[in-house]
Amino acid sequence: QMSESEDSALAEVEELVEQLSEMQTELSETKAELASVIESHGRILEDKSQVKALSDEFSEKNASFEKELQESRSSLRMIQESNSLIINDLNGKEECINMLKDERSSLKQHLELISSMFSKVRIILFGDNASSTGDGSILDYTEILSELKKSGFVEVKELVVQLNDLKHDIEKVLVGKQRIQEDCDILRESQLSSSADFVHQIETLTNSKRTLEEELLSKTSEIDSVSDELFARIDSLESEKKNSNSAMKEQLDLLEQMEKENEELSSEIEQARSQASNSTDEINKQLEALQDTISSGKENVVSKEVEVANFVDRIQSLEKTIEMKIEQIAELEMNYSIEVQKAKDANKDLQASKKELSKLRDSSSSPLSETDVASLKSQVIELQQLLSSANTREQEAHNVALAADEELQLKEKQSEEASQFAAKCDVAIKALQEKNRNLELRSPTVSNHADQEELLKDMELMLDEKDSLERQLEMAVNERDNIERTLTQRFRDERTQLVQEGEAMMIELREKLTSTTSERAKTQRDHQMTRQKLIALEEKINTDQSAAIDADEKVLQLSEQLSSAERSCAHHHSDLCTLQEEFDMFKEHVNASKKSFKQSYETKLVNAKDELSELRDSLHKEASRANSFQEQVQSYEDKLNRFKADTASKEKAFIADKDFDINKLKHNLAKSKVQSSQAEAEIFSLKQDIEQYRSQTKKLKQKLTADSTNAAETEKYRQVLTSQENTIREKDQNIFAYSEKISNYEENVDSLKKNLKEMKSQMKSKEERIKYLETKRMTKDMVAKIQQIKAENKNFKEQNKTLKVKLEQSSQVDKENHQPGNQDENAALQTHIGAIEKKLRKYVKHCDDLKKEKDATMEMIKSTLSESDIQGEDLSGHIVLLCERLNTLEEECESLSELQREALLLETRLKQIESERSSLEVSLTETKEKLEELSKDRSNLEDELSSSKLEAMKANKKKENLQQIIESVKTSANELEFEKNRQVSYLEKENLHLHEELKKEKKQSRALKNKQKTSKFDDDDETADLGSILSSHATDDKENNENMSGRKSFKSKSPMSSGTRLSSRPMAGLGSGEGEADDENTTECQQS
Repeated sequence: QMSESEDSALAEVEELVEQLSEMQTELSETKAELASVIESHGRILEDKSQVKALSDEFSEKNASFEKELQESRSSLRMIQESNSLIINDLNGKEECINMLKDERSSLKQHLELISSMFSKVRIILFGDNASSTGDGSILDYTEILSELKKSGFVEVKELVVQLNDLKHDIEKVLVGKQRIQEDCDILRESQLSSSADFVHQIETLTNSKRTLEEELLSKTSEIDSVSDELFARIDSLESEKKNSNSAMKEQLDLLEQMEKENEELSSEIEQARSQASNSTDEINKQLEALQDTISSGKENVVSKEVEVANFVDRIQSLEKTIEMKIEQIAELEMNYSIEVQKAKDANKDLQASKKELSKLRDSSSSPLSETDVASLKSQVIELQQLLSSANTREQEAHNVALAADEELQLKEKQSEEASQFAAKCDVAIKALQEKNRNLELRSPTVSNHADQEELLKDMELMLDEKDSLERQLEMAVNERDNIERTLTQRFRDERTQLVQEGEAMMIELREKLTSTTSERAKTQRDHQMTRQKLIALEEKINTDQSAAIDADEKVLQLSEQLSSAERSCAHHHSDLCTLQEEFDMFKEHVNASKKSFKQSYETKLVNAKDELSELRDSLHKEASRANSFQEQVQSYEDKLNRFKADTASKEKAFIADKDFDINKLKHNLAKSKVQSSQAEAEIFSLKQDIEQYRSQTKKLKQKLTADSTNAAETEKYRQVLTSQENTIREKDQNIFAYSEKISNYEENVDSLKKNLKEMKSQMKSKEERIKYLETKRMTKDMVAKIQQIKAENKNFKEQNKTLKVKLEQSSQVDKENHQPGNQDENAALQTHIGAIEKKLRKYVKHCDDLKKEKDATMEMIKSTLSESDIQGEDLSGHIVLLCERLNTLEEECESLSELQREALLLETRLKQIESERSSLEVSLTETKEKLEELSKDRSNLEDELSSSKLEAMKANKKKENLQQIIESVKTSANELEFEKNRQVSYLEKENLHLHEELKKEKKQSRALKNKQKTSKFDDDDETADLGSILSSHATDDKENNENMSGRKSFKSKSPMSSGTRLSSRPMAGLGSGEGEADDENTTECQQS
C-alpha cells in the first residue's frame, strides 16, 4: 500500500510539473504579447510627440490667423454665408471632440476595471492567501491568467486601436484646419485682387467644401465602425456574463450536491447506527431466547432421563408417575410461555418494522412510485397472514395443551379411583386373612373344606380383578405416554416450523427493506437530478427569452440604423471601397491567424504526446521499482496499526480541510457575483454611451456644411490633447505594473520548480537508502538472540571449568580407588564426558558463527552509518540508531502520503478547470455563430449601400446642375461690383431681421426643450443647428455679445438644442436675386 501511494504521489507530482511547463509556455506567450503592446505603446508615444509639435504649430498659426482676422473683418462681410457653414462644421467637430471625451471617460472606466483586476491579482498573489497551500495558489494563478487572457489583453488591444483612431482623427482635424487657413489666406488675397480673383476664390471654396464633406463622411464611417466595435464589446461582455453566470450556477449546484451528499451520509450513518443498535438488541434478545431454550432443553433432557427412570419405577408405583406428569405439565407451561414470548417478540419486531416504514414514508421528501407502494402493501399483507397463521397455531397448541391437561386429570382421577379400589381390596384381603387366622386359631383341627374352597375362589376372583386393574393402568399409562410423545413431537415440529418460517420471513423482510431503501435512494437521486435538469432548462429558457428580447431590441436598433443609413446613403459611396479593402485585409488576417494557431496547436500536441510517452516509460520503471519495494515492505506489517490510527486522525483533518475549501468556494462565488454585477453596470453604461454616440452621429450628419476658427475651439483641442496625454501616462503605469506582476509570478513558478526538483532528488536518495538498509537490516529479535547466546556461552564456559575441576578430582579418586565397582562408574563418566565434549564443540562452532555474523553486522552498520555516529563496537546502540532512522523514514512516508492527498485535491481542482474550459469553448462556438449572423447582416447592408450608390449618382447630377448655376453666377460677377454698396445695406437689414427671428426661434426652442426632454427625435425630421446662423464676426459689439452668449447657452445645454428648426425663410445667396424679400426690398433693388 505504501508503494502504491508513493507511485501515485510521484505521478501526481509529474503531472504538476507538466502543468507548470504549460503555464510557462503561456507566460512566454503573454510576454510576447506584452512586448508587442509595449512596442505599440512606444509608437503611440512617438505619435503623441508628433501631435504635440503639430498642436504647437497649430497654436502659432492660429494666433497669426486671429490677428489677420481682426484686420480683415471689414472685408469678410461678403463671405458671412461661407463662414456660417464653416461654423456649423466646427460645431460638429466640437461634438466629435465631446464624443472623444466620452470615449476617454469610457476608457478610464475600462482602466479602472483593469486596475481592479490587477488589485485582485495582487491580493491573490501577495495578500491574505499568501499563507495558503501551493495547490490553491497554482489554481488561483491559472484562473488569473485565464481572466487576463480573456479580458485584459483584449481591452489593451482595443485601447491601442482606439488611440490609433484618435490619432488619425486629430491628424485629419489638423489637416482640415490647415486647409481652412489656406482658404482664408486665399480669400484675403482674393478680396484685395480683382473680381476674377474673387471668382477663383469661390472655386477654391467649393473644392475645400468638397474635401471637408469627404472628411466628414470618413469620420461618420469611423464613428459607425466605433459603434460596431462597441456593439461587439457589449456582445462579448454579455457572453462573458452568461459564462460567468453558468459557471456560478455550476459551482452552486456542486456545492448543493456536496451538502446534500453530506446530509445523506450523515442520515445514512445515523440509520446505520440505529440499525446496529436494533440489530444488537435483537441479537441480545435472540441470545437470551436461545439461552432460555438451551436451559429448557437441558431441563427437558433431565426430565427425559427422570422419565426413563420413572418408567422403570412406574411398574412399582403409579404415584411417582403422576408426580412426574405434573412436572412435565409445568415444563410444558414454561415452553408455552416461552413461545408466547417469542410470538410477542415477533409482533414487536413487526411493529418496529412498521414504525420504520412509517418513518421512511415521513422522511422521504419525494413520493414513492406505485410499484414500491404495491410491493410494500404485499409485504404488509404477507406479514399479516404470518401473524394470523402464528396466532392460529398458538391457539391450536393452547387447545392441545388444554386437552392434554383434561386427559391427564381424567387419568389421574382413574388412577386415584384404582388406588382407592386397590386399597379397599387390600383392606378386605387383610380382614379376610385375619378372619382366616382367627378361624384357624379357633378351629385348628377342624377344617371346613367348603369354607376354604369358597375363600380360595374369592381370593382368585380378587386376584383376577387386581390383575385386570393393573393391566388397565398399564394400558392407560402407555396410552398417556404415547399421547405425550406425539404431542411433544408435534409441538416441537410446529415450533421449529414457526421459527424457521419467522426467520425466513424476517430475512426476506430485511432484504426487501434494504432493497426498498436502496430503490428509494435511487428514486430520490433521480428526482433531484430531474429537478436540477428542470431548473437548468428553466434557466436556459429564461436566458433564451432574454436573448430573444435583446435580439428584438437589436433588430429595432438595426432598423433605426438602416433608416438613418438610407438617409445618409448619399455620403457613403466613398466609404464602400475602403470598407471592402479593410474587410479583405481582415479576412486575410483571420486566415493567417487560424493557420498560425493550428500550427502552434499541432506542435503543442506533438510535444505533449512525446512527454506522455516519456512519462509512461518512467511510470513503467517506477512500477517495477514499486514491486520490489512492496516485497521489501512486508516486514513493516506490524507497524501498520499505528499508521491506520494516524490515517483516522488525518481523515478528520481532511474533512476539516474539505469544509474549509467549501467555505472558500462560497467566498469565491460571492466575489464572482459581485464581479457579474459590476459587468452588468458596465454593460448598462456602454449602452448609454452608444445611445449618446447615435444622437451625436445624427448631429454630425446635420452639420456637414460648417466650419469656424475660434480661439475657444483651439483651447478645447488643447484640453483634449492634455487629457489624451494623461490617459496614455496612466496606461503606461498600468502596463509597467502588469509587467512587474508577471515577473513576480515567474519568480514564484521558478521557485516552485526548484522545490519540486529538490523533493524528487530527496525521494530518490531516500528510496535508495531504504533499499540498502532493508538488504542489510538487523531486527531487535536478532539482537536479543545474540545477547542470549552470549549469556549461554558464558554459562557453558563456567560449566566447562567446573567439569574440568570435577574431572581432575575424579581422576585423583580413581587413582586412589582401583576397585572393580568403580570401573563401571568411570566408564559411565567417560561416556558422559564425551557427550559433553561434543556439545562443547558444537557450541564453539555456534559461537564462531555468531562472531562472524556480528562482524558482518558491524561492517554493515559501519557502511550505513557515518563515522561520527559509530561508537566503538556497541551493537545495541547502533541498532537503536537504525531503529530511530527507520522511525524517521516512516514519518517521511507519512508526509509523502499527505503530499499524495494534496495532489488528489489538485487533480479534482484541475478537473473543475477543465470543465470550465469546456464551457468556454461552447461559448466560443456561440460567438462564432453570432459573428456569422453579423456577417450576413453586413452583406445585407452592403446590398442596401449599393442601392444608396444609385441615389448618390442622382445627387451628383444635382451637383452638376448647381455647378452650371455657379458658372452662370460667374457671368454676373461684373454686375456685383456695381451693386456692392446696395447689397451691403441690404445684408445689414437682413442681418437685423435674422437676429430678431433668432430671438423668436430661441424662445420656441426653449419651449420645445421643456416638452421634448424625455422623447427622442424622429429620423425623418431634418434639423439644423441655430448656432450656424450666428456669425462670429458681426459688426456691432452688442450683436456679437448677444450671439456669443446664445452660442454658449446652446453648447452648455443638452444636445437636444441642436435639433431646433430653422426659420421658414430660406437663405439667399449673394447676387443671386432668388431669395424671398419684402416688397420694400424689391422696390429698392429696382430703383438701384
